[in-house]
Amino acid sequence: MPSQSKFLVIEGCNGVGKSTIAKYLSARTGASTFHYPPEFVSFRRDVRLDECVAPLPRLVYYLAATLHLSDLVRAQLKQSHVVCDRYLVSPLSLMIGESAIEATEARRLTEPFGSYLCVPDLILLLTAEHAVASARIQKRSLNSGKLTPVARRMLESE
Repeated sequence: MPSQSKFLVIEGCNGVGKSTIAKYLSARTGASTFHYPPEFVSFRRDVRLDECVAPLPRLVYYLAATLHLSDLVRAQLKQSHVVCDRYLVSPLSLMIGESAIEATEARRLTEPFGSYLCVPDLILLLTAEHAVASARIQKRSLNSGKLTPVARRMLESE
């Protein structure tokens, strides 16, 4: 067990390699990897959160999932380093980028929870050319047979 465990978050758009880097870093460092809990991912898909839910409730669902994820990370940091594939920045930037909510409004709504959230020691922002990310998304969807609404919109924006 490390004397002081570190919390690393990997952020970026779909298809930039977040999961690949998270797995690599975990293997190299022995860190535990986290993503949003599977229950939230299922809920997100089942209610079509990114397609059918109004911006404010959508933000609240993402915030609740991030608070839960923060609890899981905080507990794991007692045992090991943690690498997290997405955290609060991802849903906020998505909603701001889609003009579903203004940045000042997102900050105002999430600020009261700032002291509760586990703060990353480092955030890596991965980027890729649109064509590269699109090719990765298409390959992943062919292999899995799944395509999230967000990934679908990214492919449609070509």
